[in-house]
Amino acid sequence: MEQIGREAGLSRITVYRHVGAKDEVFRQVVLRNSRRYYALLESDFARADSLRDVVHAVFSRAQANYRGNEWYQTLLELEPETILRMLTTDATGFYVQGVPFLVPHLKRYLNTARRAEIAAEWIVRVTISMVGTSGHLLDPYDAADLERFLTLTIDGIAGLDRVSGRRARVTR
Repeated sequence: MEQIGREAGLSRITVYRHVGAKDEVFRQVVLRNSRRYYALLESDFARADSLRDVVHAVFSRAQANYRGNEWYQTLLELEPETILRMLTTDATGFYVQGVPFLVPHLKRYLNTARRAEIAAEWIVRVTISMVGTSGHLLDPYDAADLERFLTLTIDGIAGLDRVSGRRARVTR
């Protein structure tokens, strides 16, 4: 809070008065960052020609948006329990925003709205995992590993119907 006050030219007490609790500041930073992320994705999706392009945009923008974000990295370093709670038990906001945002873009390449909804939730879950942890066997911040990660994800989306015994028709 002191750093926020310093950068805003305000005292820590003034920051608390205007914003409230520390968790609310973190939530606002994450929400602002998410809005920027979705705006960038819109422009990526406008150029997408395949399901792979859409998923690649989500993953590559997530790594650039969070790994390259000084605020996020500082919060993760100074307040890891707060950030990790936001990415796990309090992650509802990411689903509430992310799934409806992705569905129309995924529906262009999947047969039904239901498949698009399931794929969107899966992609949001995987993206949250990427943002919250570093890779062990697959590092999504490595270009070659990101390609392998994409292949696993696209194959998983293509397999959605296999669970119910129907064959998936996915436009790659």
